[in-house]
Amino acid sequence: MKTYAYVMRLAEQTAVTALAAFLTAWGASGYDLSRGALGAAVGAALRALYGVLARPVGDRTQPSIK
Repeated sequence: MKTYAYVMRLAEQTAVTALAAFLTAWGASGYDLSRGALGAAVGAALRALYGVLARPVGDRTQPSIK
């Protein structure tokens, strides 16, 4: 059950990061959707990677290093 909670929190944080990255890249590129989508993909991938790498050394219920 702890793994399920961890994955759900990571998915939530990844979605929020993707939205923030999309809006930032979209606005910075003059509202070009392709660059916004690329920014969202890169932001989400980096957040997911951080969450996966943080699990062995961080809090096992929260995707972060404390």
